Amino acid sequence: MKYKSVYEYLDEVFSEKKNPSNEEIVKAKKAYWKLYFRHYHKQRRKTRKEFTLGFEPEMLSKIKNKKGSLSTSKFLYQAVCTAIDNNSLNFIQRDLLAEIQQQLMLIISYIEENLLDDKNELAYETIAKIEELELKIHNIQNYDNKEQSN
Repeated sequence: MKYKSVYEYLDEVFSEKKNPSNEEIVKAKKAYWKLYFRHYHKQRRKTRKEFTLGFEPEMLSKIKNKKGSLSTSKFLYQAVCTAIDNNSLNFIQRDLLAEIQQQLMLIISYIEENLLDDKNELAYETIAKIEELELKIHNIQNYDNKEQSN
């Protein structure tokens, strides 16, 4: 911003006018603060990214119950920071694992429908390996669920 204070702005605006009226001074001050806040918010947006969140009524009631005396914004900010600091972002991996497990089940059913009719030994070995992988994913999910409930 070009001006360091409201007075510097007023000096420049009224440099040619010796005795501005009170109305003119008030208008000039409003114009200065409008410029100031526009500049302030522009600079803040450059350094601090903001997000808008939407919640279903059930989640809103959970947030309301847990936030205590904090404002909703402060509570959500602290909750996100705590989750990131504690590396408790396992929900991302759980969703991905569930999707992988579903894809594996589809592959198994496809192989069973199309390849097992031929008594193909490779198909049996492939199904065994995929089922083994599916079991490992299932065990990881169960372990994560136990960890989360503790």
